[in-house]
Amino acid sequence: MAGRFLDKLFILCFCLSCSVSTLAIAATSGGVEDLQGNSGDFSARQWIDARKKGVGKISGQSFDALKAEAQAGITEAQFKLAMAYEDNSASYYDLSKAFENYKKAADAGHPYAMGSLAWYYEYGIVVEKDELRAERLYQDAMEFGDTWSARQVGRMYLQGRGVPKNIDYGLSQIKWAQEQGDSWATLQLADLYINGLEVKRDLKLGQKYAQDALQGGVYQAYAYLGLSEENGVQGQVNFEKAVEYYEQGFVKGDALSSFYLSTMLLGGYGVEKDAKRAFELVDEAQQQGLIEAKYRYAYMLENGLGCDANYMLAVQVYTKLVEDYRHSMAMARLGSMKLLGHDTRKDEAAGIELLKKGYENGYDYSAVKLARHYMGNEQSGKALTTLVPLLEKDDEDALYLLADSYWFGQGLHQSDVIARQYFKDLSAKGHLDAKEKYAIALLYGYGGEQDVEQGIALLHDVKAEIPDAYTQLGVAALEGLGDEYRISDALKYFNTAAAQGETWAHYELGKLYLYGERVPKDYWQAREHFAFAGDAGQGAAIAFVGYMVENGYGEDMNPLKSIGYYETAAEQGNTFAMMKLVDYGLGPKAMLRQKESIDWLIKAVESGDATAPQRLLDALEEQEELFDEGQWHRAYKALEHNGQLEGTSKFNFNSATLSLLEGDSSALAAEVEVNLAKIIGRLTWFGTSSHFPKHTDELVYTFLPVSLLSNPSGEKSRFYKLKDLADNNRRIEIRRAASWYVSQDLLKAAEKGKHLEGTSEIDPYKYIDKAAIGGLAKAQYAYSERLLFGDGVAQNFTRAARWLRACRHEYPQAAIWLALLLDGGYVVAEKNEDVNAMVIEAYLQSPSLFEQSYERFQAELPEPEAKDGFSPWVGKEILGRLKPFLPAERD
Repeated sequence: MAGRFLDKLFILCFCLSCSVSTLAIAATSGGVEDLQGNSGDFSARQWIDARKKGVGKISGQSFDALKAEAQAGITEAQFKLAMAYEDNSASYYDLSKAFENYKKAADAGHPYAMGSLAWYYEYGIVVEKDELRAERLYQDAMEFGDTWSARQVGRMYLQGRGVPKNIDYGLSQIKWAQEQGDSWATLQLADLYINGLEVKRDLKLGQKYAQDALQGGVYQAYAYLGLSEENGVQGQVNFEKAVEYYEQGFVKGDALSSFYLSTMLLGGYGVEKDAKRAFELVDEAQQQGLIEAKYRYAYMLENGLGCDANYMLAVQVYTKLVEDYRHSMAMARLGSMKLLGHDTRKDEAAGIELLKKGYENGYDYSAVKLARHYMGNEQSGKALTTLVPLLEKDDEDALYLLADSYWFGQGLHQSDVIARQYFKDLSAKGHLDAKEKYAIALLYGYGGEQDVEQGIALLHDVKAEIPDAYTQLGVAALEGLGDEYRISDALKYFNTAAAQGETWAHYELGKLYLYGERVPKDYWQAREHFAFAGDAGQGAAIAFVGYMVENGYGEDMNPLKSIGYYETAAEQGNTFAMMKLVDYGLGPKAMLRQKESIDWLIKAVESGDATAPQRLLDALEEQEELFDEGQWHRAYKALEHNGQLEGTSKFNFNSATLSLLEGDSSALAAEVEVNLAKIIGRLTWFGTSSHFPKHTDELVYTFLPVSLLSNPSGEKSRFYKLKDLADNNRRIEIRRAASWYVSQDLLKAAEKGKHLEGTSEIDPYKYIDKAAIGGLAKAQYAYSERLLFGDGVAQNFTRAARWLRACRHEYPQAAIWLALLLDGGYVVAEKNEDVNAMVIEAYLQSPSLFEQSYERFQAELPEPEAKDGFSPWVGKEILGRLKPFLPAERD
């Protein structure tokens, strides 16, 4: 059931100075995303045109003439030329040249140029961001009476942007500009009070300021009058009145009013839904230069909202926003597209870098997207490191991702209990996706008591915003949960969700019509619904299309054609499709290469298919010759992980022999000692397999410990035979295993003070080192611990780290030792090592073992010191901040 949940798109409308509307319009999409402005980063850009009108126009003078005067050093011409270069509708549009000319004019004392130049420095447009320099330039311009710059100073101090936050001083600068007759300052005050930005929200006062600004000739005030109605200035929301104001602003040519009106049209608030007109309005607003509209325009193109999807154009617009404005949300979207390869070259490194920059530029959800990527790639340490700052400020999207990771067991161990608690907490805060999943947990008793009535009620609460809730209600009706259990109820819910593009509803309808479950069989409808869900990338639906094609349901039977569908579904993780491909390769009517089918069979075992393990065991017993060595090893590991080896005689012996080759004699040690002849016979029999060495005598000497302690007759010759194998054998697996046993016998003998004659001078650590170099993980681990704590050998942190890196994936303790070595600064991290992430991943493997290991470090190793800008235990500090959100603290 959990696999049905899709994230939803929330469209949040932002006003000029980074303020969010109360409107939350649900639309179907693949991920949480804000169709909004850039969190206020470019609010200043929206005020600049009005300021320009008061300081001169280019009309009446050609661009070439203006350029000539500017090159001649005329300051006013340099200023006007800079404004000309900012015209994105002109062929000569060039922000870099605009910056150059503003700087020339500002250096010559032009006050308005100082203010414009400050804007470039404040937002880091074509120059390194320098907010302190921006504030000084704004202040210089103010001294010449530039009210626009006064308003920017006010905004900076209100927000604490590059300067200490000072609300009183910030307000005083904006009010001073208002007193000078600047109607845009009046509108800025409307913005502050309507949205409650840094001041106590006062919708009536904000509306009054907006009305005053409108009387002052600023028709952009229509957008704020609409926003005040949208937020309930008269005590209740009035979407219809808001739409009227937005329409009036649109008629006047106000881009922001058009932008807000598009939001109302997308959600059907105060007006009938009309995505197509919404797109047209956004297009018009973005052509007027509204940054927020440019971003939404690209997003709607990417997702086909009100228009045909156009990834290529969306990429171009996002890229321009990033290059010209360092638009944080565009960085995030472009980063996501590069990760997926959506009409741009797939580039994971570039995608990750863009997501990081998006977060650094103020868009918190960019960090959530990055963490989701890490979780999906089983890099929980990196994901959690990324989320820590957001979790600490109770960011709902970060908490939801954490809950989701526990829910699906992606990146973190699966826990319905922990996930349910997070979903419950977020549901109480109004998080719609969390409310839906909490409803599912209640419906089926995941992670706690079952409460069908409350679960159904919560689904009804969110169904208007989340189409998937209709799907869940349909499934509940089919299963007889709650009062609604008839097939008519299920069809009603499924059809409602499907009409809104919900893919799982199409999938459920497809199954109903395919099997005729309480509805007449209809292969045509089944195929249509499966095809819709399959086109959206749903592997299960694609597999069903293949099944229908294979069996001739609704069209002529075509097994060969079905293979393409099964391969596509299998690549998306569908195990039913994997097993069908196994049938096509290993069955009586094979149409695929057998080795390809073996790969799919092993993958099905790894993916948890219930029937695959026995099928794989049978294949190994009956068709072992088809497996190459890599496939045999993968098969063994997959079956061992699934606990399927017990009771399988031939395969048990094969796997035991593999264990011996890897240096683990425990599997057969007792039997070897009791009946050597029998084992030699079995090893000889297995020597006929291509997977194992045929040198039986070497295997025997390699895998039988010498046990120098008892010193029986002939032990000395056996010991030296092992030593000879360790020193001279050509086969690495023989050499490393023999080296290990030589070292262990020597150490045990030394511990008891008993030696065979002539063996006391042999260095056991030399042979541990040889086994480690040969790739024996347990030798690497054993030697690293001795090097780490100086047990029998000289303490050597660098060499210890080398072996810990080699065996960290097989030994949780090794991963912990390595993380602590790096975090404490005892050794230098390698280029590709994220130490903070390694610390968190090591902790997640075993919290108690991690804490015990850290205590031993403190007790036995010298105190690390800060050096060369490195501070020890940063990862441990981040882990401490993260612990309240981890299961060890919540359980």
